[in-house]
Amino acid sequence: MAKTKKNKKNKQKPNFNKEAVYIKEVYQPAAFKMIQGHCDSIRDMVPDPKAKGRLMHIFDTIDPFVDSIYNEDLVNAVRSATGNSRLDRCASVPVEYRTYGPGSSMHWHRDQPMLPDQLQYECVITLRNTSDSKTLLENKKGIKTEPNSLLVVRANGINHSVSPTTKGSRSILKVVFSEPTKRQSIPSSRSSTRRRRRRTQTA
Repeated sequence: MAKTKKNKKNKQKPNFNKEAVYIKEVYQPAAFKMIQGHCDSIRDMVPDPKAKGRLMHIFDTIDPFVDSIYNEDLVNAVRSATGNSRLDRCASVPVEYRTYGPGSSMHWHRDQPMLPDQLQYECVITLRNTSDSKTLLENKKGIKTEPNSLLVVRANGINHSVSPTTKGSRSILKVVFSEPTKRQSIPSSRSSTRRRRRRTQTA
């Protein structure tokens, strides 16, 4: 009697090299509202040389607010989107707050790795968007990113740009995730405080 073969379910392996993933509703409402409000209050914006008409603010890596951005909601969303549970905040790259107004745009480009020999993803969190611009991905349909959405793009991956804004505005946070190395540590406001205390005690 012939043996019947059991149907094995094809388990899809995580794709560690997804070039771009867009997901909505990343943060819990209360957390997102707090992040929005904090960024809305920032006044020391400077021109960003990397994009026409864009303004930017760079957060100190030990700013307590940065810990609020890299909360469990964001970390889980990035790991789920990429299928890579090893990804974590890239401690060497600061968070940037960016705003696009009328006349601003971003040319076609591929994100370059900021650290050698390390898998990295640039992540764009949209805070507000009343603009008519779209994020353009090569050979894909343009995306009008919504507030509390996340666009994850692998470094050295897909070619992308931001179309010109003719009306309205758009504000985003740019953060970077990577596979941590043994030497890489994640700074936090608490660990920084402990280091300052140790230096004071030994001075």
